[in-house]
Parts: sequence; structure tokens; C-alpha cells
Amino acid sequence: MKRLSSENASMKRENEQLKAKMTTLEHQVNELDQYHRRINLEVAGVPEKEGENVREAVLHVMKKISPEVSNDDIDVTHRLGQRREDGPARPIIVRFTTRRMRDTLYSGRKKLRETSTRQLGFSRDEGKVFLNENLAPAKKSLLKKANDERKKVGYKFLWTTNGTILVRKSPNVPPVAIHREEDLNKIK
Repeated sequence: MKRLSSENASMKRENEQLKAKMTTLEHQVNELDQYHRRINLEVAGVPEKEGENVREAVLHVMKKISPEVSNDDIDVTHRLGQRREDGPARPIIVRFTTRRMRDTLYSGRKKLRETSTRQLGFSRDEGKVFLNENLAPAKKSLLKKANDERKKVGYKFLWTTNGTILVRKSPNVPPVAIHREEDLNKIK
């Protein structure tokens, strides 16, 4: 009985160590996934039509932010997910050739705030166009949780920068970085 109890205690310690190691490895994989997306942006709100030229539509939106952007600055563009008949337009993933241009466009995204899709030259007015970081699934999930928690505790601002989630209670308070779910305790 004593030997079994000792073995059980040893196995519990090993199990806890393995759980901790797995958590660390999961975090590293998620961070690596996010790192590979650092040169991408997601464009949401661009009206979708049959036979569209997605690259041309994206370039048109990007020129509103930075007129010097060119076709050579964009590596790949495509819509995400399956086409939906009645749903909203699918977001567009854009991979840039340089991180510098991606950062220039992301930092200028506020220029799109007061611009409707019709003002951007699209035939239908479907609202606003938004530029977002291309977050890995784990980061997207964490962003949603951070947003829910932010609303509960009265924080006013939530944004991402280089895949890091940041929240701020008011304009004159330093932001709090959210890297893991445990970091949500920092804003409670």
C-alpha cells in the first residue's frame, strides 16, 4: 500500500510537470503562428461580387490610406472562408512583400473610419471597411475574451499591435498587455 501511494504521488508530480510543459509548448506554438502572420492584414467590409479582382479591390482601399502603395507591395490576396449567398462579405487576407508597408498601412487605418464603401468607389454601400491584424486562432479567442472582460470592468480601449492585445482604461493610463488568459486578471 505504501509503495502504491508513493508511486501515485510520483505520477501526480510528473503529470503536473507534463501539464506545465504542454502549456508552455502550446504558448510557444501560438506565438510562432502569430509571428508568421506579422506581415499580413485582414480587410473586412469590402463588398463581394462574382468574378471580382480581390487584389485590385484591396489596392484601391490601401491607396485611401497611403497613396504610394503599389501592386508590388502586395504579395498575395484572397477571401477567407466559403462564399455565402446572404451573409456579410468575407474578409480578405493580404500578405505584403515588406513589413514596413504593412505597418504603414496598419498605422494609417484610422483614415478609413469616416469612409463608407460607396466613398471608396464600390457600387454598393455596405458600411465601413476595417483593417485588422491577421490574428492566429488562439489570439482571436483571447481577444474576444479580453473584449468581454474589458466591457465588464469598464476599460474603454482595446487594440492589437504586432499580435499583442492591449487594453487601456482611459487615454491617460498606460495600456495593459494581454499575452495569456491569466493576464486577464490584470484588468479585474
